[in-house]
Amino acid sequence: MLMKTDSLSAFVVSYNRAEILSTVLYGLSFVDEIIVVDKSSTDGSAKIASLYADRVITVPWSPTVESTRRYALEQCRGTYVLFLDDDECLNPALIHFLSAFAYSNYDIISFPLRHYIIGQHSANAYYWPERHDRMFRRGALEFGSTVHGGIQRLSDNVFEVPFDTGAAIEHFSHESVTKWIEKTNRYTSQAARVRALYNDEDLVSFAHKSIDDWQSRTRNSKAGSYEQAVALLRSTYDIIDRLKSWEAMNAVDGARAFASACTRLQDEYKAMGLQPRVISNGLSSTLPEANEDTEPDERDIRPRGLLSTTIREPSKEEIDSLRAELDELREYCRSLEEKLVRGESSTPKRAFSFLKWPFNH
Repeated sequence: MLMKTDSLSAFVVSYNRAEILSTVLYGLSFVDEIIVVDKSSTDGSAKIASLYADRVITVPWSPTVESTRRYALEQCRGTYVLFLDDDECLNPALIHFLSAFAYSNYDIISFPLRHYIIGQHSANAYYWPERHDRMFRRGALEFGSTVHGGIQRLSDNVFEVPFDTGAAIEHFSHESVTKWIEKTNRYTSQAARVRALYNDEDLVSFAHKSIDDWQSRTRNSKAGSYEQAVALLRSTYDIIDRLKSWEAMNAVDGARAFASACTRLQDEYKAMGLQPRVISNGLSSTLPEANEDTEPDERDIRPRGLLSTTIREPSKEEIDSLRAELDELREYCRSLEEKLVRGESSTPKRAFSFLKWPFNH
């Protein structure tokens, strides 16, 4: 039984986490109220949430969780609030710890958080130990919209759950490198985000510094180790973030540049006399240039896609050479057919029929 004198609500913001969400919510069964705010999931997450939550509220999708936490908090009725992301689960040790903990003596409780990146957690990786504020008395925390910086403490009365208790949030964040890259791109595309710190160093120097910094935080930098791999992944986040900042500072607009380049190329095509093709009923055709004297049903008889220049007729020597090659192919097919009849060739008869087809039509 949880020791408490004040009611405790829990909220989870979810989006397409059907494979994990039931475990996330099952672990919250001890609280007085569970609220799930689902961001228009398409994988059945809302239906799963309805099996565990007191209320499931569907809202439009947005790219980050920070933008939805404030709304989710407003839906909670408890004096204290515990909140998790849809990839975070309380481990049994943390549930046991809370059951014997008089949390009403504190305004904020900070939990150890164990990251699982590329499917596993390592105490030797750069990310451990780490803790996050995940439980608070109303008014003690404030939610903002800044990615990875949207939580602000409004009280100094904080209890930090000791690391040596084994109590922790299990954070199943990135099951693969692909998922890491997808999240990195999504997070670093938000204007309101915590950005990678940099001085005046050039981009390459910054990249080397970031790699060295995250590798220095690992307790196992052996070549090819898991710890080395995730430290390198972490540095890629900073490098991509830095490049996007560079892109913004230099007003780089690749889409506009591409559109301008395509316009220039089309102008050059027109200057060459190249006629555009249009597709009508699945067939390609070339439209004639607009001409006041041209009847609507007339058609340009020039070969499709060719420049409006004189087409050179092949010489007699070229025609004779092509006929000689065709005679050689006919002779080869006759020889192959005879071998097939005698059973001396392994060429499939169907393949031979395709070889023979051009000479029968």
